[in-house]
Amino acid sequence: STLLVPLFLVLFYGFMFGKVFFGGTEITLNIGVVNLDQGVQFAGNFTLNLGEYFKAMLLNTSKTFNETDGRSRFTLKVFNYSTIENATRAFENGTIDGFIVIPENFTLCLISNESISIYAYGDPSDYVKYSTFTSICRELAISFSLRGRPIVGVEEKSLTIKRKTFTYFDISAPGMILFGLLFVTTSSAHVFASEREHKLIDRIVMSGLSPSEIILGAFIAMFAVAFLQSMLCFSAALTLKACMVGSIPEAIVVILCMAMFQVALGLLVSIYAKNTKTAENIAWMIVAPIMFLGGIWWPIEWMAEPFKTIGKVFPPSMGCELLRAIMLKGATIFSEKGLITITSLIALSIAMLIAEIYLAKKHIFKPR
Repeated sequence: STLLVPLFLVLFYGFMFGKVFFGGTEITLNIGVVNLDQGVQFAGNFTLNLGEYFKAMLLNTSKTFNETDGRSRFTLKVFNYSTIENATRAFENGTIDGFIVIPENFTLCLISNESISIYAYGDPSDYVKYSTFTSICRELAISFSLRGRPIVGVEEKSLTIKRKTFTYFDISAPGMILFGLLFVTTSSAHVFASEREHKLIDRIVMSGLSPSEIILGAFIAMFAVAFLQSMLCFSAALTLKACMVGSIPEAIVVILCMAMFQVALGLLVSIYAKNTKTAENIAWMIVAPIMFLGGIWWPIEWMAEPFKTIGKVFPPSMGCELLRAIMLKGATIFSEKGLITITSLIALSIAMLIAEIYLAKKHIFKPR
């Protein structure tokens, strides 16, 4: 272990964050565009809207954009918004990393041989994405200007999210809460397997309780432990001034959904395990990958492929990323991504509970 553990960590971090094997981190740059250009109407009801042409150039760029700075590889996605308010809300929710506003008199100025600027809204504190975003805007403006039209400039607009910089504690605090809940998974598996191993379940069955009542009772008991543990960690994080931009009640909802999932997962493991040692080993085989790939110590988007794709498969990582977005960016659980995450965690938890009751009736509480 003296040799293998350090070697494992070097190889793991090298593959995950290095560029030798996977070419560095792949970053998706989400850009919004708001076209306010009124256009110019000519005879015959023909309307010229150069803002739409500019937007088409941006959309075409997103199909071919693949830039690398030597450490990271960027892919570009474009989203359309009708108003600046909608784009700003999407920016605050973490849907986009910045947005371009095409002014109302864009076409009028250009056909009048007057220079005009588009507006690039972004967060300068996110240096990598912001610099790439503004660079794309300038290249598009130059390309648009080279088509025989007057120069199109780019005016940068700083749009921070209530807090300009984040500490590493701010970034990792949401993951630390999930890290604590992972131990609830192993504890749930251990406790229920221990009750089976010591024949306590048999004595409970003799009291007349049904399998569903026993499983739900175990779930509620462990969920209470998970709730207290997660609230303690969350309160400690806030006490230590962890960034909290979004709604605290919504953050608690996400934490409770993650706790529900982890407890249900632990109980499902215990159904298959014949003793506590087996239960713990199986639980750790499930928990260990989540510790490294589930976005606990760093955002999943920092990781290189294929680790990023693997990390997104784990349901707990979805909850962790949503919690991080709420705490750092002011995201909401009522967004499309938020609703999908919450619904998925609850649905999977219920599905596992139903499976546990069915399997318990079949394998543990068999008629004698």
